[in-house]
Amino acid sequence: MGVTWNREGIEFVTRTNGFGVVAKRDVDAGETLARVPMDACLTAKNCCVAEQIASRKLGGGLALSVAIAAERARGKASKWYEYLNAMEMPDVPLRWKPEELEELTGTTIDGLASRDASHIREDYDNIFREVIPNIDQTHALEAVCLFSSRAFGASARRNDAETSDRNASIPNRIDRDEALSVGNADGCSLPLQNLNCDFKQQGKIAGAYSHPGLASSSQTADMRANSKCTDQGIYAEDGSLAEPENGMGSSLSDYDQVSYDEEESGSDSEDGGVEQEEAMVPIADMFNHRVAAVNPPPQYHVVMEGAGQFVREGTAGRERLPQLQIGILEEDDTLVIVALAPALLGSEIWNTYGELGNADLLNRYGFTASHNPFDTVCIQMEDLVHQVEERFGKRWCRRRTRLAARVLEDVDGSFDIYGDVSLEKNLHILLELLHAPEEVFATLEPTEESINALLEGGLSKESVDTLMKIAKSQLNCYPHSFQEDVELFETVKAGSRLHHALVLRMSEKRIWKQVLSYDSLHGSQVKRRKLEIQGH
Repeated sequence: MGVTWNREGIEFVTRTNGFGVVAKRDVDAGETLARVPMDACLTAKNCCVAEQIASRKLGGGLALSVAIAAERARGKASKWYEYLNAMEMPDVPLRWKPEELEELTGTTIDGLASRDASHIREDYDNIFREVIPNIDQTHALEAVCLFSSRAFGASARRNDAETSDRNASIPNRIDRDEALSVGNADGCSLPLQNLNCDFKQQGKIAGAYSHPGLASSSQTADMRANSKCTDQGIYAEDGSLAEPENGMGSSLSDYDQVSYDEEESGSDSEDGGVEQEEAMVPIADMFNHRVAAVNPPPQYHVVMEGAGQFVREGTAGRERLPQLQIGILEEDDTLVIVALAPALLGSEIWNTYGELGNADLLNRYGFTASHNPFDTVCIQMEDLVHQVEERFGKRWCRRRTRLAARVLEDVDGSFDIYGDVSLEKNLHILLELLHAPEEVFATLEPTEESINALLEGGLSKESVDTLMKIAKSQLNCYPHSFQEDVELFETVKAGSRLHHALVLRMSEKRIWKQVLSYDSLHGSQVKRRKLEIQGH
């Protein structure tokens, strides 16, 4: 396959939980660690069923999952047999027993495994069995798990002369000097970041098996038909709140009808000729994950600390996090893995899959990280609106969600509260819109100036009260109390499924418990600073 690596500088080791990459000597920043020809990467376009995938206009994760399943079914006849055969299957919730999934009750990923399993069963009946003779459902699920935990983004060049100019901003296509100048959080496009990070938009959790154009098409179509989400807020035709289906939250944004090949195939590229497609990249996926900052900090976080509340960048303790260790370049038709930071003899060389909280890590990769600074909890829009609706009525909420639909950006039906108990910009805006007194709301316009004026006072007492009600409700959803989880955690086997479920539960509960402390911070002596509306 032409894959080579620095045999003098690194070695691959086997551990109880899989593989790892270790330095055989001191490795300097800038050293080449491995070279992987593009044709050695498994994609939907070079697999044994490429024609069938193309004829069905499959794309995204579904296409690569089918490719993986097909090549695994070929056994030793596959070009990628040794590579695929060596892979450890990730212990993601998709593979857990029903009683084990109950330990995730109340968490951000509660129900996602069941929803994804339903989608996989549908795709198995409609696609996998038709493309791959004699495949069973277990092998289809395993292919999806491998895609979820192993796939990377890779560029695919078009052949026409007009597309020879490549855009250096495309992830995984960077200049070597640029890569080696990183070493901190500014290099958001540099790490060998797992492809599935695309499914998590600023903390929103998607299923491990996410391809909106196919498996969930009937559900999304039903939502489009029965609810008006743009100018009418998130209310159905009968005036009631539009109910989420199969784990999908209501959204203020319009559910535009997009054809499957436009959504998934990636056939049209905006960068002038370089397409992004999912790929299985030998060697690259042997580097394990370590928590590190890979993106610039969010510029707008509403934070409550000490005696008051204010806006600052969401640091998540970035100054204390390790720097990125590896990056990927493209040189001609080869992917080159380089060291972005030094590594000492005997130390593990880490990848960073992205700024992922434990909900993402467990759902996609099957593990968690203690004291993860990127943990979040999620507030569903329907829960927030329901709380306000109970207090002020439907007409009050309907008018305010109409305005919210015009001023909020990139809303997908849920909002994050971060590990430092800060709020994202959209959540702060929506809270203040929903609680704005009538005399204030009557003066509001969908302009930045008007929204700035609304936010100048920080979080209102009414907004804090609503957040606290949601926090109390969420804490009651978990199967055990925080203290019971702490005591149980001391007795469970490290790395077990229950261990990871407890890590996730406790990390989320810590955030919700801190939200409950908002009340003590929101007294008459609260000091407030003027909030500056900035970009995400």
